[in-house]
Amino acid sequence: MKKLSLIMVAALLLCSGLAQAQQQEEFNKAVASVGAQGSFNGPGTLGYFRVVGDFALPCMYDVVYFNPANDFGKAAQNTILAAKNTGHNLSRVVYDQGADQLCYLHLVEFE
Repeated sequence: MKKLSLIMVAALLLCSGLAQAQQQEEFNKAVASVGAQGSFNGPGTLGYFRVVGDFALPCMYDVVYFNPANDFGKAAQNTILAAKNTGHNLSRVVYDQGADQLCYLHLVEFE
């Protein structure tokens, strides 16, 4: 019985790990475009950006999204626009990809 319980716990941990979003960290990315679109899932607007080349993960539409309505999203948008407008690359980008293949930003910086 104890062995069966351990196997069940291990299986649950494995399944929960597979269901979580995959996180990716990338470096030295040039911003190709920055935009905004209305959210189809509810009220609000989503910001997004593309990079020159590809992201390491196959993000749907080749974009990473962020929420420009909250403090992080406003700071992220300002950072991305500043990098693009000054011709600097993003020195670091951290995002995750959900099961729906959409990618969402967690960290962005440029030097």
